[in-house]
Amino acid sequence: MKSDWHIGSGAGLPGDIDAAVNVDRDGLPFLDGKTLHDMWRDACETAVSALDPAWAAWVEWLFGSQPDAEKTTAAPTAGHVFVGTARLEPALTHKLVTRPQLIDGLFGTRAAVAIDELTGTAKEGALRVTQMVRSGLNLHAEVGWEGDEPLPVEAQAVLLAGAFLLRRIGGKRRRGAGAVSYTHLRAHETKANLVCRLLLE
Repeated sequence: MKSDWHIGSGAGLPGDIDAAVNVDRDGLPFLDGKTLHDMWRDACETAVSALDPAWAAWVEWLFGSQPDAEKTTAAPTAGHVFVGTARLEPALTHKLVTRPQLIDGLFGTRAAVAIDELTGTAKEGALRVTQMVRSGLNLHAEVGWEGDEPLPVEAQAVLLAGAFLLRRIGGKRRRGAGAVSYTHLRAHETKANLVCRLLLE
């Protein structure tokens, strides 16, 4: 991660944190697969928006349909790709779990305050403190799909194009948070299925 980032839990922490980061049972930050799946889908849709409409069908094939509830009663169809939770590198995770006193060093805070338009001063009680994960960490997520055959070339192209467009993740993106300096896929094979690994650096 090129900048500090925030994947929120929707809750605060006792004391001075209004918006806390999602952490696992070891207290380590992560990006849940559902959020990453949706962000990747959005990036893929952006990537194919200027291409032939046939490419949009591959986005739906990969990630599933999103029918408009106001226009149809059709149930959404499932996609062919599944995205796992993005976590810190295994080696770093091991070091942090065995030396938990280091975990606090992963986090910082960012404060923001609302300004009164009439006075130009801070509004009373409007200070908000957000917990952030410090920059410089890598996240890894496994990506798999149904069947034993490789993905069609067209589907791979859409995934790669979307991956390269994942430039920011999480909250506070408009204020510089969550910058991803490089995103790519590393393919490997398991006995269960063909899997690739999405690396967010």
